[in-house]
Amino acid sequence: MSFLIDPEDEDCRYIPALGSRHHGFGDFLDRVGVALPPSIDLREVVRNGWLRPILRVRLPQTIFEGHQLLDSEAWASELYSRCTHPYTWRRRDLTGDWFVHFLDDPNSELRTHALLHAIASGPGVEEPTPIYDAKRQEQIFPWIDYFAYWQAYELSEVLSEAQLIEPILDTPDAVIRIDEIRRSLPQIREDSQRRLRSIRQRWQENQPIFDWISRYRTLLAIWSQKRTEWKVMYEAASLLLSHLAITPEQLKRTIRDVLLAEWQRWEWGGDTKARPRKLFGLLQEDIFRAVNFLAAVTGEPMDLDDPFWGIPKDRMNHGWAPMPVALPF
Repeated sequence: MSFLIDPEDEDCRYIPALGSRHHGFGDFLDRVGVALPPSIDLREVVRNGWLRPILRVRLPQTIFEGHQLLDSEAWASELYSRCTHPYTWRRRDLTGDWFVHFLDDPNSELRTHALLHAIASGPGVEEPTPIYDAKRQEQIFPWIDYFAYWQAYELSEVLSEAQLIEPILDTPDAVIRIDEIRRSLPQIREDSQRRLRSIRQRWQENQPIFDWISRYRTLLAIWSQKRTEWKVMYEAASLLLSHLAITPEQLKRTIRDVLLAEWQRWEWGGDTKARPRKLFGLLQEDIFRAVNFLAAVTGEPMDLDDPFWGIPKDRMNHGWAPMPVALPF
């Protein structure tokens, strides 16, 4: 796994998905090895309740019809352009709270407009009427969904549990097997829903640590494109820690008790479909970034052999993987 800073991490907290198109977050899922089932797109994922976007923003119909936009709709054009041409909107300066994404910045007018036009999403929620594009001969769904990069972990596990049964082969007892499944289907679905609730609850509990990791990823991405001195990054990291209102001790404990616990859960899980190797690489990168953030705000070098998270002297399982196992270098 490469630990090079990715410029695309500038938007890792808000990766867009335009309607049902395989764009943005869909492309990111491909990169980390998370495959959607055939005939299922991200819109269906949300409608099924398998994953909820961090934010869904309703766009005015005129933006898709080629009409002159009203001044009051100019925000939508910029927001849409930021999704389709993100590189042209990369942060150009390192002034003020430069490490804050515009959708997190309370002083951003675009953020204000986006939140004013935020709408609900999920099972049973009425969606805006789609627009038919005669030129492309396709439906356009007039909204933008924003997902956080770390939701790929949750979706990967959810998709695995959403598969109710294993494939049935064409064997002599296939009909008997199908009848058994039909009779057991209510219990099968109940068990699946219980496991899905457990996954959602765990990732909801995990969200705070991935929130600060994603903020640090955003900081690194913006800083790396300016090729400025390390001092600027360290100062911004300390300011970010202040914004988060957490202590280095809390960072260190959550790295061990959440990230390294997830690493052990995934290593022991054995389900390569729910946990593709590329996604393992992303988790390893998150652990590295987290330890790197801790080092940046404390001014102390990364110590992967620190007894706090190193290989226990008693060699017993303490509910988390030792750091040298997750980062073996």
